[in-house]
Amino acid sequence: MDNNVTMNHRNSHVFITLLLVFMTSLFFVDWHGGVMHTGGGAILRQIGSGLVNIDLRASTLLTALHASLETAIYALISVSTATVFGLILGVLASGLVIKNQSVVVAFRGFLGWFRAVHELVWAWLFVAAVGFNPLGAIIALTIAYAGDLGKIYADFLIEVDQRKINALKASGASQLECLLYGYFPSAFPDMMSYTVYRLECAIRSTTVLSFVGLGGLGSYVILTVQDLAYEQMWVYVICLILMVIGMNRLGDLFQQQMMLGVSKRRRALVVLLLSIIGSWIYIIFVDQATIQELLKYSNADYIKVFFGRLFGLDSTQPAFFDWTMWQEAGRLSLEIIVMSVVALGLVVIPLFIWLILGSWHIFAQMRGEHSWMGQLIYGLQRGLFLVTRSVPELLWAIILVFIVKPGILPGAVALALHNFGVLGHLTIQLIKNMDQRALNHLQTNGADNKLIFVYGILPQLIPQFLNYILFRWEHIIRASMIVGFVGAGGLGQAFRLAMSYQNYSEVMLYIMCYILLVYVTDIISKYARDYIRVRGRAE
Repeated sequence: MDNNVTMNHRNSHVFITLLLVFMTSLFFVDWHGGVMHTGGGAILRQIGSGLVNIDLRASTLLTALHASLETAIYALISVSTATVFGLILGVLASGLVIKNQSVVVAFRGFLGWFRAVHELVWAWLFVAAVGFNPLGAIIALTIAYAGDLGKIYADFLIEVDQRKINALKASGASQLECLLYGYFPSAFPDMMSYTVYRLECAIRSTTVLSFVGLGGLGSYVILTVQDLAYEQMWVYVICLILMVIGMNRLGDLFQQQMMLGVSKRRRALVVLLLSIIGSWIYIIFVDQATIQELLKYSNADYIKVFFGRLFGLDSTQPAFFDWTMWQEAGRLSLEIIVMSVVALGLVVIPLFIWLILGSWHIFAQMRGEHSWMGQLIYGLQRGLFLVTRSVPELLWAIILVFIVKPGILPGAVALALHNFGVLGHLTIQLIKNMDQRALNHLQTNGADNKLIFVYGILPQLIPQFLNYILFRWEHIIRASMIVGFVGAGGLGQAFRLAMSYQNYSEVMLYIMCYILLVYVTDIISKYARDYIRVRGRAE
């Protein structure tokens, strides 16, 4: 059977399976009595009115500016620190330096464990163990991002073209020299690009950490929503969106400077280094956060007691040895799965329509056909993607629980809104990076526009679109935990209650279920991605 036919069949199988799972998940959502709770419509109107009557007083704008600065500082410190640790762990996990497979698997396990747990969960555990300290929040972000960066760095290093490495080995280069002069230079552009992207993500993550007391824009969004001060809330939300746009532009500029010669590369690195040093000065002298405060003797006692209770050493019957508790945790885990599938379905259906319309619009531009209406719709859609992906899932959930009835639906909608923007942005890049040669070949052979679209464009886009969906499902599962912190159901809501009542063995039970859920999702996602990836001739 032809590879393309096999691939199309497999794409159809995966797509139909996803659609059936989504439709099944809708039966687990409570639709009785409508979606909005009493007063939800009025709050929605107040939110809209707040945007029209936005608070532009100097005091509010200055507060927003200071909060934006704090958010950027925490994000920069966290990612720069995570980059160092991620690079070390990534090299060790790649197997390029250490050949012992047991050691390599152990380091990959560490990276998987670090990235499996959401940074907000890490931060909450640090707060419970040592109290609030900005460095604790930075460490939480660093752990999560080091795991993510380390895994990606390891993958980039493994995928380096071996021809250059073989040439170095043939000239007598050692393994370390091959790493420094072969692997790193080849993988550097991809590693830098992904690190810059994670810095943009860190802006959103830092905002989320405001939920456990860290300053920045997130804390003001939470306060204004709780006070129903929507005219001020919009100021901080718009600042967050502008920060994401600004960080995206600065990241692009930094990458361009790094590729334009030694002098400009040196200048870009000096600016980056000064920014990191300035951020640490702010943390130490303005926030007065020091490592001595974090490592003081009394904190050692708190940590010992906390972890003892976390592992059930203070209880004759820890929650993770109670079968009834495991059954309840299993039910809550099912809620997370349903929430993630509903969220994915709410994203995929409109995005699939956008994939068809957007690719047709760009294809029309390639043919020299320009429509002002098409340009307007395309521009508005890109703006919508930007706004929805700039606001983290937790902040969407905080707003939605005031409008939508409690349960998994507000969590699913919050997850869908954020990932709609992320997947939409990736879809635009996917459409722009289409291989023109296949389209030109079809056109040369007399195919009309519809045939080119059906047999040239869609076969290119659908497989990668499905890959993106499966990748984002892994992220949605991780984020499903945190939207529950604000009443959106699932393990997150139970985790927060257990933390509030200091039932730490119960907390450990929920973390165990959460990590297990993440690993199972990763395995299913990887299997599905491998299934739609056809290599060689199909059997």
